[in-house]
Amino acid sequence: MFLLFLISDSKLGGAQRQLYQIMHGIAGRGNQVVLGCPRGWLYDECAKVPRIIVIQLEFNISSLLVIRSMIKNYKIDLVHTSLLKAGFIASLTSLLVSTPLIVTVNNRIIYDQLNPVKATVYALIYRF
Repeated sequence: MFLLFLISDSKLGGAQRQLYQIMHGIAGRGNQVVLGCPRGWLYDECAKVPRIIVIQLEFNISSLLVIRSMIKNYKIDLVHTSLLKAGFIASLTSLLVSTPLIVTVNNRIIYDQLNPVKATVYALIYRF
């Protein structure tokens, strides 16, 4: 099985540690894992694991086509995202492909710190 994991921040933190453990376990069971993330702790650690393919990815609107290509080129069976920005971009990408998507928002969505337009857009996207 080919799994694509996307995370929008690679700095050492709780979400990154959790994702590393998940990917390491899945890869250890014979599955192929592809990770799309910016450079940082998670990128460097996963690059050392034999069954994890690490691709540097910045999360912006042009990432839609890059993620779409990753899904098609690696014949991805499932996409899993962590953190808000990766979930948002992958949700938009899911409109272009039929691959199942799981969005984990490790960081709490703090609507009172977002402007009202962004809070509404995020809430609507995550309902799909």
